[in-house]
Amino acid sequence: YLPSIKMDKKARYRFFYDLSYYVAKNCLKYGSIFVNDDMTAMMMVVPIEHMCHLPVEKLAEDMRGYAGDAAADMLIDNLAVTAAIENSVLPTENALWIELLAVDPAVQGQGVAKSMMEEIRRHCIIHNLDMVQSTRMPRNAAIYAHVGCDTLAEYHDYTKNYGLWLMTYRIANYTGD
Repeated sequence: YLPSIKMDKKARYRFFYDLSYYVAKNCLKYGSIFVNDDMTAMMMVVPIEHMCHLPVEKLAEDMRGYAGDAAADMLIDNLAVTAAIENSVLPTENALWIELLAVDPAVQGQGVAKSMMEEIRRHCIIHNLDMVQSTRMPRNAAIYAHVGCDTLAEYHDYTKNYGLWLMTYRIANYTGD
């Protein structure tokens, strides 16, 4: 969410703690949290109709106290752009939303994220669900594409160093691979 916002390490940690709290709370209420066998990666998923709608004003208000007005204003701007794009292209049912995919830096680049995505893809095929996720990182967009996801929308604002990819794996396109 904050690629170009200048914050000290403590403020950035606090923001991601707050953000993770809201996402995890939503997943625990409506979805599932998957952890791989060696505990080096986790994924939070929910049915699309329970996709996490972050309490933007609350996050921004808290952020003003530890990161300043500019950071809070940029957060609101970035999340507003994200919400507008998501609302215009996302399905509203029969889809599994990937809230978060995180891999331990010590094992990144070793196929861990890909294997977790493959597991979720198989689950979606069995249950006839589309798989949908967004990312702000080009590397993650490449991982999603590698497991068969298509880009629903792509947005870049180079003046703010902000990018967004919305990706989906449509079960209707499944060919039995």
